[in-house]
Amino acid sequence: MMNARTLSVASALATLAVLSPPALTRSSGILPSSSLPLTRNASASCGSCHSGTPGGPTVQVQLGLRVLSGSQTTAITVSATGGAAGTRGGLAADVTAGQLIAGANTRTSTAGNALTHSDDRSRTWTFNYQAPAQTGPVEFYTVVNAVNGDGRTNGDTWAFHGSNPTNPVSTPVRMYVNAPGVVPIGSGCADGYGNVAVYGAPHPPTLGNPNFSLEAIGLPPSARVMLIIGLQKNMPSFDMGVMGAPGCFLHTDLAASVYGISTPGDASRAEGRFVIPVAIPSNPVLKGFFFRTQVGAVDASPGARALPVVFTNGLGVTLQ
Repeated sequence: MMNARTLSVASALATLAVLSPPALTRSSGILPSSSLPLTRNASASCGSCHSGTPGGPTVQVQLGLRVLSGSQTTAITVSATGGAAGTRGGLAADVTAGQLIAGANTRTSTAGNALTHSDDRSRTWTFNYQAPAQTGPVEFYTVVNAVNGDGRTNGDTWAFHGSNPTNPVSTPVRMYVNAPGVVPIGSGCADGYGNVAVYGAPHPPTLGNPNFSLEAIGLPPSARVMLIIGLQKNMPSFDMGVMGAPGCFLHTDLAASVYGISTPGDASRAEGRFVIPVAIPSNPVLKGFFFRTQVGAVDASPGARALPVVFTNGLGVTLQ
């Protein structure tokens, strides 16, 4: 279990619609409904036309950035591996805030909050996401379909994003839009289910702001959590692989720490959340003060590392 001593030593689619062969009407995809997004659960997804049970392909999502500033843009790549033989496929995706920007083989809804394939000749799709001006957490949902191309739907297989391809609900990919004065440092590491938590601040760190807070989203639920605060502005990130946590980095020194427990929820969907209110005094002497911060949590999942922890990205906060 992670403790302050350890850290001190470290210093450290709907689918897809129905993706079927070009002879079928939905080879150009289907967009999630605004009232009931098809990317959320099996009863309103690919199963309406293909096999009613998800399972088969594995859904992989790669993001250029998970923590952004308002209106910033990043690339997203969604891939379907495994499932029905062949190279045909499709996806549906939607986002809770901001806009998806179509790539070469995708198209979006009029509002820009949902996206699907524009033809069924691929199982990898790359497009862009533009963060909203509004700050706070964002969730990206997606479902993919692997099509065998025989002109029938019963040989096709589909799945939601998540650790288990047979899960009847989708696991969101978390992003975060920071307020001005707060910048991300490095990246977080995945838990044993493959989920990556994000860490940000929804309000600017202005002097006299009683509403300033720090929040980590996508943590293991009901887990021991440690919020770390450091003061070294130019500290290099420390690779925690040498401590049994490969892929994890410590992005701050340890000047102070706060312990707590994340909120309860589904562990496989990383539904834990941890929020720390930090009211900022109105003292003008504090203007320009900088600190770094990061959150670590105990990971009790079956796929946890030898040192069973996960870490968020770091944050650099400058009082304004």
